[in-house]
Amino acid sequence: MKNTKMIGLSISGTIILLASFIIFMLLKPSDGCASVMLGFCFLIFSEILLYGGLVGLEFVRSQSVISRIGFGISIIGYSVMSMIISVIFIFMNTDETKYFIAIEVIGFAISAVLSVIFLLMIKRVRED
Repeated sequence: MKNTKMIGLSISGTIILLASFIIFMLLKPSDGCASVMLGFCFLIFSEILLYGGLVGLEFVRSQSVISRIGFGISIIGYSVMSMIISVIFIFMNTDETKYFIAIEVIGFAISAVLSVIFLLMIKRVRED
């Protein structure tokens, strides 16, 4: 029996990615500013990470509540933060990319640290 939640997340993710791409193609500025393209790339990356991560959590089928909640919070938190910052950056239409990349790297690092913390918590719970 196939997991309908995993299939639903995959279909939803594909629809969101296609919608984002179409909307971007319709609304992108004609000058092709580097910050707009960079913002769009991070937006697509965060959408892929969000839906791919959620499908991955379903694929693993871990029974640990700590792992599902911990990794879910890390994935969803980073993805939503990255999406919001990317959309804001796209509409700013500026050539200052170093602050945007710094914010994205900090957000990704925080998410990675949270994932490692939850992974260590899961190992500790299994040992006890």
